[in-house]
Amino acid sequence: MNQAFLSRFGCCGPDHVRGVVRELLAHGVARTAHGHGVRLVAFGASGVVPGVLTIHFGHVIDFLRTYVRENWEEIMAGRTKDPALDWIVIEEKARRGRDRDE
Repeated sequence: MNQAFLSRFGCCGPDHVRGVVRELLAHGVARTAHGHGVRLVAFGASGVVPGVLTIHFGHVIDFLRTYVRENWEEIMAGRTKDPALDWIVIEEKARRGRDRDE
């Protein structure tokens, strides 16, 4: 596992990173000397990775759609800098237009 991400995050010196990574690989979670919690997360369309928090893409999409619906007044006024979120916004705009026309 690449240890550079913890060093770049700024929480760990090179001497501490190896131990945090070992803990992370062994248990899926670790704590740095400064108290930051670190965990492994697997994103995918299906399946579960034992010992790792698994987040399915479907849950991400459901969360984003709900977030956009619940915050529509703020979101519709602008654009995001994220093409994936922009697509969810376009879907919501299309859904609202269709529902209004029916």
